[in-house]
Amino acid sequence: MATEYWTGLLRNVFAGRQVIVTVEVLAASTATVAAVRELGAVAVLVVATNGRGAGPIPGPEDAAVVMGSVVAFGALAMIRAGHEALANPSAEVRAAVEAFDPAGGALCVGGFTNEHAALLGRPYLGFRRPEWVALEDKTTCDALWDRVGVARVPSYMAPLDPVPTARNVVWAGDNREGFHGGAEGIRWIRTDADAAAAATELSERCDSVRIMPFLEGVPCSIHGIVFPDYVATLRPIEMITLRRPVHHAQAHHFVYAGCASFYDPPAIRRSEMGEVALRVGRALRAEVGFRGAFTVDGVMTGDGFRPTELNPRPGAGLNVLRGALGSFPLLLALDAIVAGLDVDWRPRELEAELVRAADDERGGGTWRMVSAEVDEAERPLLLSPSPRWALDGEPHDVTVEIGSSGSVAFLRSMAVPGRVPVGASFAPTAVAIWEFLDRELHLGFGPVLACHPSEDADGER
Repeated sequence: MATEYWTGLLRNVFAGRQVIVTVEVLAASTATVAAVRELGAVAVLVVATNGRGAGPIPGPEDAAVVMGSVVAFGALAMIRAGHEALANPSAEVRAAVEAFDPAGGALCVGGFTNEHAALLGRPYLGFRRPEWVALEDKTTCDALWDRVGVARVPSYMAPLDPVPTARNVVWAGDNREGFHGGAEGIRWIRTDADAAAAATELSERCDSVRIMPFLEGVPCSIHGIVFPDYVATLRPIEMITLRRPVHHAQAHHFVYAGCASFYDPPAIRRSEMGEVALRVGRALRAEVGFRGAFTVDGVMTGDGFRPTELNPRPGAGLNVLRGALGSFPLLLALDAIVAGLDVDWRPRELEAELVRAADDERGGGTWRMVSAEVDEAERPLLLSPSPRWALDGEPHDVTVEIGSSGSVAFLRSMAVPGRVPVGASFAPTAVAIWEFLDRELHLGFGPVLACHPSEDADGER
């Protein structure tokens, strides 16, 4: 990818600086540490609030590290724990930061959900403003779709007490306890038992829910990037949102398990998704002065794309798109756009490069944290005719990374570029991978299904 121009803009930001990188798990910092060092940072400190995580970590020659212990299970819980840890730094973190940067001149880089303007007086390059975070409430986005003229399905609000009575609908909880993602505040209500269980679960974090019909189709999203005078739109990304069989104890739960760029909607539908992102991005800029990346999530139905939520921040799909960009640090560029640097971003050229690269090289996979004791490993997997571990030296389709911390494991299965067919939904492949891993590693994960078939394996809705 021809990114030298934008890399030069970022080098002007980082060259000669001390940089503090804050993340939930240490392994999530590796690419960022490499990028800021390549851009000329003279020293890096990583503050990892929730342990090591899965995958390679920065070497001692690349960064100093201060790491908290694992205190939360699940992506959302880890994010919230990380926010609290950075809002009220421990004595260990304070000492590490002061020793690393006694003059107080370091620049901080946070994760995609970072809401802090500074860490112990050191400014973040980019952070989410409160008015941006507020727009992530899934009970308010329908009003935005209506304001900008985006087609949606009917919905309405209802309190959780008494329990709503509609069936074959999806509930999305409000943000009483803060934003939620990864399908953790979403429930599919098909029976009275689903409704009762969901009301009990969600009442711990919500007072009310948005109710809309369950949509058959492929869960997917579209990213936009808001500049002062332009809104770039990127390629669609499939969200690997799975579900349980109808008789499963958690049949009312969706199972968010990654994302991928192999799925191609029909060209006219892709164009519609781009128009949605364009209209929403213009509204975000006009109404709350938004800058940087956002994502509109929804479902590609037989009638077209229907949005279900707005995330005024980068979504996980950007990590998939980033994989096509070589070493270009896209997330750092997005932080710099949020920061409002007075530079010419050449947004139309950047948009064209991002879309071309993402269309040319597809990627992604399926990942999730599970409650299981599993040995750390990295193993090659073949998919056809059915999943099996590849032999030494045998070409493989997927690389499975397993990270472990006591009774918690993080499994990430990433497709090898060029080894997975382009066009169809990746979700059925993800289902097959989880069935194999569950059986081979004794995860106790249980059966999952893709969301878009109209029937469960036993023929029931």
